[in-house]
Amino acid sequence: MGFGIKNKRFVICLFFLLVLFFGLFVYAQVNAPKRAFYFWQTTFKNSSLLESVIRTNHLSTIYLRFFDVEWDSHFARPKPVASLDLMVALPLTIKVIPVVFIRNEVFVHLKSNEIKKFSKNVFEKMIFMGRSFENQIIELQFDCDWSDQTRSKYFSFLEEIAELKKHLSSFQHWKISATIRLHQVKYSARTGVPPVDRGMLMFYNMGDLQLRDKRNSIFNREDALKYTSFISKYKLPLDVALAVFSWSIHERDQMILGLYSSLTVDDITANSFFIKESGQHFKAKMSHYFHGVYYIKGDSVKFEGMNPQETLLAAKLLISSHGFFENFSTVALFDLNERMFKEYGTNGIEKIFGIFNKI
Repeated sequence: MGFGIKNKRFVICLFFLLVLFFGLFVYAQVNAPKRAFYFWQTTFKNSSLLESVIRTNHLSTIYLRFFDVEWDSHFARPKPVASLDLMVALPLTIKVIPVVFIRNEVFVHLKSNEIKKFSKNVFEKMIFMGRSFENQIIELQFDCDWSDQTRSKYFSFLEEIAELKKHLSSFQHWKISATIRLHQVKYSARTGVPPVDRGMLMFYNMGDLQLRDKRNSIFNREDALKYTSFISKYKLPLDVALAVFSWSIHERDQMILGLYSSLTVDDITANSFFIKESGQHFKAKMSHYFHGVYYIKGDSVKFEGMNPQETLLAAKLLISSHGFFENFSTVALFDLNERMFKEYGTNGIEKIFGIFNKI
């Protein structure tokens, strides 16, 4: 009899423990940040690999770069460039956030009384490009590394976009967001906080691009720790983007001439016009064109990139930062393409997203 009572109590306790753990598991899944990725290429086409990653990793949102805006010095006006060519319908289960990248020089040259017209042009182009899947759009995002000189005009632009959205009943539920650089978080009193609903913290591009700096400028722990304590104090709800990309830095006489994401280490090691200096550093031994870029003898190239271990480290630093779970409702990877899919794999991507589940 005694054994039976103890056994019954054990079963009851075990049952309640199972209920508790199940509840915590469900809570973790419900409250985990949404999973997203940026698509930054100019052509979106059918890809079985892309579909597999979306399905396997339970991705809910795509930040889809619609176009860039740069300053046309010949006509002295802003012009859209690199517009997206959408060659396939997006899965209906995926929410879409169109993104427009605006070079800071646009706001340097624009006059204050031209902001209203510029905002209208950008907004109308976004609406036109998103007309085939507007029911999937939940937010509009703007990417601009504003400066002290351009802050007022850029913030006015964002306010005008919000006003334009208000006057279209079909789009009133859309949020407006802006990308936020790490220096804009740390020095927000000086840089200002944009007048938007949410910010997307770009947790990368935190170091010195100069080739003489040995650290990875995309992400390194030493530089990241200079910013993490300021994240929870930022006066705007934040989401976060982690880097999964690589690039090559083209330098001449200690001046950066370009960043190229399409050039790989394998490309350049197979080219006899370059010699290896050390590690990921190469030097042009004669002047020549390569991948559409002209290199002069003596030009330097440095390769920097992320790998699954580095991105996982960035994710862990974010989780350890104070106030993480009160801030981020979406975690996005920037930017996924077939080359990155193959390098990270669905398991690597799952590990990165999985670390953000709240338990």
